[in-house]
Amino acid sequence: MSEHLRPLHEKRQQFGKGQPIDTQGKGASILGGTNQNLDLQNPDNLGAQSTNNGVVPNLKWSFSNSKTRLLPGGWVREQVITDLPASHDIAAAQQHLTKGALRELHWHRVAECGYVYTGSVRVSAVNEKGKNQVDNLQVGDIWYFPKGQGHTIQGLDAENKYFLAFDDGNFDAAGTTFNVDDWITHTTRSILAKNFGVKESVFDSVPTVDPYIAKGNVNKSNIDSPYGKLEGNSSYVYKLSQKKQPPAPGGGGTLSIFDSTNFPIATTIAAAVVTLESKGLRELH
Repeated sequence: MSEHLRPLHEKRQQFGKGQPIDTQGKGASILGGTNQNLDLQNPDNLGAQSTNNGVVPNLKWSFSNSKTRLLPGGWVREQVITDLPASHDIAAAQQHLTKGALRELHWHRVAECGYVYTGSVRVSAVNEKGKNQVDNLQVGDIWYFPKGQGHTIQGLDAENKYFLAFDDGNFDAAGTTFNVDDWITHTTRSILAKNFGVKESVFDSVPTVDPYIAKGNVNKSNIDSPYGKLEGNSSYVYKLSQKKQPPAPGGGGTLSIFDSTNFPIATTIAAAVVTLESKGLRELH
C-alpha cells in the first residue's frame, strides 16, 4: 500500500469503533443486537484479521463471565470444561480471602497449583505419611499440592487474591473435592468422638452446611511436625518472589519458568510467569 493511501484506508476501517468495516470498505455498521464492549475487545471477531476463517474453537475465557460465589470472608469464581470446552486438561479459579479468612481443610483427586496475585497467604498441607508444611507466601509465590494431599489457605493481609489451576478440566465433577466439614457433618457424632478421642459435644458447633471459606483469626503460633516436614525436593512451595526475574532471551520483558526441574514436586503442572514491556511480543510458539 502506498504511503499516501494509508491514512485513507486506516480512516475507512472501523474495527476500533466496534464496527465490521475493513480498509477496503467491505462490511457495514452493526445497528443493534450486539454488545459493543465485547466487540471492541474482540476486533478479530468483527473480521479484522483476514486470515481468520472463524472455525478455530474458542481458546480463551474471562473470569468476568464466571459466576462468583459469595462467602463469609471472600469469594470464588472458576472456569471448567463447560465454560471452555477446549480445555480438557486444565481448570482454573480465582479466590479472594479477607484477613484471617480460611479456605477450609480439603483435598482433591487432582493436583492443585496456586499463584498469589495480591496480599499474602499462609498455606498448610499434610501428606499421607503425616509430613506437613506451613508457609507464608507473598505476591508472585507459587504452591503445588499433589492429588489427595489435605491443605488449607488463609489470608494474612487485609485483602488477598490468588489464581488456582487444576490438572483436570472437569473439576466440578462429583467426587473431585472433599471438604473436611462436609465429611464430619455426614458422620455420626459418636463415631467422630471415638475416632478423635474427645467428647461428642466437641462437634456441636460444626457447620451444618459446607462453609468452603470461613472467617477466622490469624494464629502465629508454631506448628509441630511430629512426622517430619515437607521440605527440599518435597516442598509444596516455590518462592518466586525471592528470585530475580531473568530477562527473556529476546528482550521485551521477563520470563520465569517453573516445572519439575526446579520445583520437583510439581509433576503434572508446569507454568511460566511472563511480563511484557510496551510493544513486547511473546513470539509465535
